Amino acid sequence: MTPCVYLPPTPPTFPLLTTDSASALTRLARLMLSVQTRHCPRLRSSPKEDAVSFLYPFPSAGPVVAPEARTHENRLGTARVNHHRAKQVNAMSKPIRKPVPILSPAQGPTPPPTPTHDSSHDRFRHTVNEISDPLSPRTLQDFLTIGEQSLRHLRQPSDLQLYRTALEHRVRTEPALRSVKSDIYFRILRLAALYNSLEVSISIQSKWVSRIHWGELRPVWAMVCGEQLGLRDLLAHGCYTFLLSVETRIKEALASPAGLAHSSIQDERGLLTSRLLTHVLSGYHSLRAFWSHLASHPLEFESAEGCEKHSQCVGAWNLRWVAAIRDKPCPLAEVDVLKRLMWLELGLAGDLLLGVCMETPCKVKALEAVKKKREVVSRQLHHHFVLP
Repeated sequence: MTPCVYLPPTPPTFPLLTTDSASALTRLARLMLSVQTRHCPRLRSSPKEDAVSFLYPFPSAGPVVAPEARTHENRLGTARVNHHRAKQVNAMSKPIRKPVPILSPAQGPTPPPTPTHDSSHDRFRHTVNEISDPLSPRTLQDFLTIGEQSLRHLRQPSDLQLYRTALEHRVRTEPALRSVKSDIYFRILRLAALYNSLEVSISIQSKWVSRIHWGELRPVWAMVCGEQLGLRDLLAHGCYTFLLSVETRIKEALASPAGLAHSSIQDERGLLTSRLLTHVLSGYHSLRAFWSHLASHPLEFESAEGCEKHSQCVGAWNLRWVAAIRDKPCPLAEVDVLKRLMWLELGLAGDLLLGVCMETPCKVKALEAVKKKREVVSRQLHHHFVLP
């Protein structure tokens, strides 16, 4: 079939044009376009364009010039472009028909594709059921890895509850949690947040806090974990134990002419952010002020039942409280108020004058007040470190 050019608006009844005719018409149109461009400034092309753009499918082949100036190569290039456009126009003029499959009444419509069976989901459920068994040979590392990788396969709330139940059971019965490293605690707390298990979160935080107070684990990872997961109590106790380790450096930096800077108390691995270091410094000043106030203001306690000389008991208690703090030097750090309260409680419990001047029930009440104060301070450490 001879290639043609489709000039709009031409119905399909127009005769097809040969390549030579199309080339002649194209040259004629370009001559007309050059005349219009000279008399109509709006139609002139910009310096960066080859020619004026129109809605008609004229091939763009450089600036408009006279036909005599065209070389033989330009004519061949224009002929190839015209031939390509003719094929496109002829193809667009043909109606587009899609084959419609003819089905017999017995055959019916084509059924939808059957979804493939996801065997990975079944394997996950089988694995979780296996690790839920107390006699499962899976290690704690395998158990945590399964929980971290299984979120992509959880599709039903029952699946979420399945692993959460197994996680809670494993935390309650796993003896290795008493001696693992900080990264294991970090992973378990992250899983507890993902699977929304408050029981696991409280249990692991309690174990972690106890071990950093005992000196078995460094508090830096507890601070990082508490900040990332929003665990206020874990972060507060981590800041408290870290403060005890850098209290001497803080005092030396405050006494130096250069003053205190975050770099003077930064962890050796540089894991603590500027915000965490600011919380630590806030706790330093707050805890010192708290102990200074507590040393001059003895704790109050309720009168014991049957005590007839409660005013005498209160006077003896206040006198020995101040004497115990002033006369006996405390070997503990000034910001370590938790251990200082315990040290004070033990000292007052063995005070001979209190045993003579106070009624025994009142003395018991007074010592219980010291113990309760220590528990309250431990629960409210975040106030001293200005944590949200």
